[in-house]
Amino acid sequence: GYQNLITQLINIVFTLRPTLGTDIKSLQDELEKSQKETSELLNVAQNLEKKLQESFQEKQVLKEEHEKEKEEMAAQIESLESENKRYFDVILKHSKGASLPSAGAKMIPSPTHPKKDSTTFSGLDASLREKKSFSKTLSPGTVVPTQVRVLALKPLKDMIQDIFLQKEKFDEKCLASKLPKETMEQYMYTYLNQRYGLKSLIIEWAAAIINGVKGYSGEDSDVALFGKILRNECDEDFRLVHNEVKIAMLDVLKAELKKKYKSKSEGDIQRILGIIQVAEIEEWQWMGIIRKMYNEEHQQILIQSIMD
Repeated sequence: GYQNLITQLINIVFTLRPTLGTDIKSLQDELEKSQKETSELLNVAQNLEKKLQESFQEKQVLKEEHEKEKEEMAAQIESLESENKRYFDVILKHSKGASLPSAGAKMIPSPTHPKKDSTTFSGLDASLREKKSFSKTLSPGTVVPTQVRVLALKPLKDMIQDIFLQKEKFDEKCLASKLPKETMEQYMYTYLNQRYGLKSLIIEWAAAIINGVKGYSGEDSDVALFGKILRNECDEDFRLVHNEVKIAMLDVLKAELKKKYKSKSEGDIQRILGIIQVAEIEEWQWMGIIRKMYNEEHQQILIQSIMD
């Protein structure tokens, strides 16, 4: 009985031994595989941690470089603003204390006033502007008799246009660097400094621009608008509205010409339109523009303003 039971148990153990050995071997293989995978995961995690650390360090370096560039640009702008103020003071002093020019010195011609029956196209455009009193520094039609560089109207307008274009790019850089934008007066000196470098040339060209604005504001609306922006009397973006009004005026004038000269070709109408812009505009033409673009109340105000 008992011995027989012991014998059976021993036989069972011997029967199960090969299976147990196989199971243990399988478990050992799985353990080794698991340890290998764990080791690989640890290596990957360490590499990721290393890369993150390097990325963080690079970010810190870039941040420090950006802060340094920002501080340098702020210091440069502060320096330029200080220089601008000194230049402007010199120009004002030079303009106020200048003596009459010699017989051979060139003068900017004062704008002529329009007649009641006709006026220049640009004079009409200027008359449609809001009338405000000008400062002593840049009063319209007043030419300071100085022997500085004299700019004709076209070169002056070309320079004004370039100043606007370059300032747009400069403003974008200031925005990207989170720095305040310069006023047009401040940027004019920045522009001249970048273009000419020498203080004497900067002062000479600034005086030429200011005198040009004084001389031509009464006869050219683009120059008058630049003068207002220069004195912070209106926003820089207003020039976009100004351009739209000019385009609308030309469209209305073209329609008026086609209505009157029905037999003329498109080319003839364009030639007449070009002549009017640089010569004179007749009363029926500018009256047609005003009546098409403004209501009755504003029509009377504008017509009276032009006739005066």
